[in-house]
This record gives sequence, structure tokens and C-alpha cells, in this order.
Amino acid sequence: MASSSAIEIDEEIEGEQVGTSDYFFERIGEPVPIKPSPFGFDSQSLPTQPLAVSERRGLVFLALSSGFCVARTEELIALALEIKESGKASSSVQQCSVVDVPLREVQILALSFDDSTLAAAVGGDVHFFSVDSLLADKAPKPSFTCSVDEPSCVKDIKWRKKSENSYLVLSDFGKLYCGTVGGPMKDVMEDVDAVDWSVKGNYIALAKEDTLRILSSKFKERLCMVLPFKSWIGDSDASCTVKVDSIRWVRPDSIILGCFQLTDDENEENYLVQVIKSKEGKFSDNKKYRSALKSHPSGSSPANNVRGLTQTSPESVSITSESENPDLGLPEFRDPTLISPESTQIGPNSRDPDRIQLELALDAHRNRDTQSKSGQNHLRMHPDRETQPHLCSIPSRICCRSLHI
Repeated sequence: MASSSAIEIDEEIEGEQVGTSDYFFERIGEPVPIKPSPFGFDSQSLPTQPLAVSERRGLVFLALSSGFCVARTEELIALALEIKESGKASSSVQQCSVVDVPLREVQILALSFDDSTLAAAVGGDVHFFSVDSLLADKAPKPSFTCSVDEPSCVKDIKWRKKSENSYLVLSDFGKLYCGTVGGPMKDVMEDVDAVDWSVKGNYIALAKEDTLRILSSKFKERLCMVLPFKSWIGDSDASCTVKVDSIRWVRPDSIILGCFQLTDDENEENYLVQVIKSKEGKFSDNKKYRSALKSHPSGSSPANNVRGLTQTSPESVSITSESENPDLGLPEFRDPTLISPESTQIGPNSRDPDRIQLELALDAHRNRDTQSKSGQNHLRMHPDRETQPHLCSIPSRICCRSLHI
């Protein structure tokens, strides 16, 4: 891989939080139990990406303690409405599923861009299932399986955003692999912290130490940018480093990074969400970028132990967190928080980990009467919230801005 000279962020601006009504969420029925009691997840090994949704096929893929199941979205909606009307749950996601696939300790479920293949990560193995076979076979088997080098485990799976079914796999030791459906998986790079494809799948964004790098789909480096972390940790705090945990390339001109501070004793503290936006509409080596920072000390935020970003629509992602519910005695499921280059939603942590909640997310700028016809509504499925989220937006004039959680 050819190396390009690193460029510096030319300006750092503090990101504002301003209330907005651009988005609203409408709850559909009541929360649906994931499975009959007991819940069954190991509190020390919860899945990091337990949910995948196919809008095209109307399917929901959900990780269980015993494997994963596939359910039809319309049946879950009907069950949610039934629970609201009767006041009790007559079934669960697992019980009304099309198929229940036994597979130990699934950590990640990732659906290909064309919704034809589901990848399920278990330890260092990635099992690939044909979605057609999941719907047709009573006991479906993986069409093929690939593995990362031992003793690594799979940290992330990224499908290319094109019809071609190629993908990236990142191990927890920082080794990056690439492959295509049915073909071998090969390692292409080491010491990678996080990775994502561009919106059209022509480029790759990856984080290595304190830099953000833009690569071609053939892994030729096009741009290297030094990330502005000094204003967050300060020059005097030599015992603290910053690690990029997640990347989401949400628009041609906007990349979102999720970062945390790592102390000398390997403790993770605080969380930074940084939105990098090109002033001229795309990322290339002759553009200028600005950065904005806003800091909250560890424990002062509504989100505890925040980890990871999940793309929830073409232009938005959700930040995920893990916190402990003293009433239940085990860590709760992830708390989704909507982040877009123009708006940020921060939701409360109080949730029931045994249930999922269906919500319809609408863009208030669009005509609500035509949304269902145009397919612009987004069905969000996530752990139950006991209260409604509040919204805050970050002004679009800031070309690179950050939010500390």
C-alpha cells in the first residue's frame, strides 16, 4: 500500500447541541419478548451486533444465546400491537420466527448490501448463510465459513455497499481481511482500529493510531489525515491515549468516528463522537477539513460505557452503549442514539433487555402523507425505552465536529 503524506485538520471548532424537531419516533405497539424466559445470555459475553433488518425482504435477524432466528417484520408488528391490546405477550420473537438456527455464542450478525447473504460471527469464525436457504430449509447450514488467525476473534464485518458481495472482516488484534462470497478470505493489513466502506463502496476509510486513511477498493492509499485529539486529552496527560473504536462513512462528504480514551492500566474512559466533513463535498488530498470538540467527563453523560456506531439509515448511525441495570443484575442491551451529520439523538439508558421495541422513524422535513408510499420511513428495532428520547442537532456549517459522551 502506497503511503501519502498526512494532512492536518486546519481548524478546530466546538460542536454545539441545539434542539431540533427534524426527526420523531412513533412506537408501534408494546415491546416484544425476544424469547421465553430465561433470557439466557452470558452477561460477560453479550453480542456486539445482535440485530440485522432487511427492509427489502421484510425480515428481522436476531442473535440469541443459542444461535439466531429469522422473523418476518409484519408478524412482529402484529405481535407488538396484540400485546398492547391484550396487555400480555402470547409469543416471542423466537417463537414466531421462520427459522431458529442453532449456533453457539453469535457475536455479530451482518446482512449483505443486496440482502442475499447473512454473515454470523462466532469467535474467530464467520459463517455465511444464504437468506433464501434460511427461509426454505428447516435446518439451514452455512454455505461456507472463513476464519481469522487464532487466537483472534472477529471484531467487525463490513459488507461492500454495492451489488457485488465482497466484504471486510476486522479482528480484535487489528488485522484486516477481505473476501467475496464463496471465495477465500485473505489478510491485507495490520494494526487497524476500525474500518468502513464509502457510501458507494468505491473507497475504504480506516483508522490506524491517530490517523484516518482513505483507500481505494484495491487498498491503495489516497489520503491520510491526522485526527485532532490533543484538545481532548491535553498535552499534560501523557498517560492517556485515544483509540478509534468505530467508523461510519454516512455521506460522500461526512465520516463519523467513535473514540475512547485508554489509560496506562488499559481502562477505557469517556467517549468522543467526531463528525468529519469535507468543505467541498468529498474526500481527496487537496481539500480542507475542520474539527469541533465538546467534552464530557466520564460518568457525566446519559450514556454509560458507550461503545460502537451502527448505521441505521443511509445518512445516520446509532451510537451503542452498555450499562448495568441493578434490578436485573446483568448488563443491558445496547442503547441506540441516532447520530447524523446534521442531528444527534441521545436516548435514556433505562431499558428492558429481554424485549425489543419497534419504532417508526420519520423525517419531519418530508411530506408525511407520502412517506409510506415512497418508502422513506425507517423501521427501527431496538431495546425498549421507558421514556422518549430528546433530540439535539449540530449546525451543518461545521465541517468537522465532535461530540463527547
